[in-house]
Amino acid sequence: MKSKFPFRITEEHLFCRHCCNLQLHGIYAKETYSVRGGLLPKIPLLCICDSCQTYHIAFSQEFAFAVQDSSNQEYAKIPGKNRLAIGNWVYIKGRPRPGIIKRLFSDQQNQKSLSIDYGNNETEQVQLSDTDTSLNETAPKGYRLLPAQSGETLIGDYVYHVIRDAFGKAIGLVHDGETDKLAIQLEDSTILFLTLSPAYQSLPNKRLEETIKYKLKDLPSKITENIVFKAKSGILYLSGTVESLAERRQVLDLLNTITSMRGIFNTLAIKPKENQPDNILEDKLCRIFEDALHPDLAYYEIKVNNRIAQVRIGYYSEQAVHFFEEQIEQLPGIVELSLLPECVILPSPQEQKKIQELEKGIRAATDTSNKIYIRLANDKIYVLGRVKTLIQKHKIHFSVTNQAFRFLSIANLLRVTSS
Repeated sequence: MKSKFPFRITEEHLFCRHCCNLQLHGIYAKETYSVRGGLLPKIPLLCICDSCQTYHIAFSQEFAFAVQDSSNQEYAKIPGKNRLAIGNWVYIKGRPRPGIIKRLFSDQQNQKSLSIDYGNNETEQVQLSDTDTSLNETAPKGYRLLPAQSGETLIGDYVYHVIRDAFGKAIGLVHDGETDKLAIQLEDSTILFLTLSPAYQSLPNKRLEETIKYKLKDLPSKITENIVFKAKSGILYLSGTVESLAERRQVLDLLNTITSMRGIFNTLAIKPKENQPDNILEDKLCRIFEDALHPDLAYYEIKVNNRIAQVRIGYYSEQAVHFFEEQIEQLPGIVELSLLPECVILPSPQEQKKIQELEKGIRAATDTSNKIYIRLANDKIYVLGRVKTLIQKHKIHFSVTNQAFRFLSIANLLRVTSS
């Protein structure tokens, strides 16, 4: 199994079912993903215990280091554990639920208080002690409140068990053969297993397989006739062959609509009708980026080997990743796509304006048939696109060097092609 996940992208202390304790696990992926900025959802990961080498499959959206959607960001700040600000969700011990901080203030005796809105016209003013504003936060985002938020809790989240009045951390999701449970370790090293509510339970294996079979009937038989699937512990294991990345995407998009499924471990192979040389496929891939460069794309690097496309994308917004992934999958002949996305910080308005002016000037000074783009990311200026001659590439590099921000390195990724 490890040969299919060759890249150790990070590590986490997780519960090991063999050691029956918290152990350091390597988190492995099929690609060299960066966890900086967060992983996109639904990426399968292999978690291997460094102590006993026991492994299990997990998915990126189950971890706190993943990119989270807005519906799963409800962390509560707790006085004495967090810095507090207006607009934060806050939980006061002993109260039935958290509320939103509407006001922070101090009286003439420098006694600090906050005003909390619980909704339904219910408000409360709470006086804070000198120790109720933490300067050294263990959990800057705040805490998941257990057991109520067990289903929303991600592996690596800090938690507060309301009933036990105890703090801890989520260390895994476990399946005991019948139910899915959240594993947490409290500060006193006690390990608890909280059964997830029915809304967060995975479908039983047989029901999941029946659902998959029913879903696949919506696709043409020529796509599904060579597909094999199996369900285990809420995970769909998919194998077999299809003719293109686009067909595989049809299958995955359809099956990903199934709720109560942790994720898909996909090993569907591509067997295209026609074989094209790597250099032709690489040229076509480059033109996808050069002719339709997305405004949220920071940079890209492309390599095709044995019809396997490796594409590294730096992006300001996930929209760029989804856009180009869809475009690439429509290209016949590619048998596998290795997409390596990295979220980068959007430049300031002043930096964006200067980059746009630089790009406009460079374009005006060169052949209008060239495709030239200037981007700023990771304290580096990227020169992207294509030109017709090596001399043009060198002249553009020289011009960017003279006009760009001082102390920034320049990555000249212009492609030279006569066509």
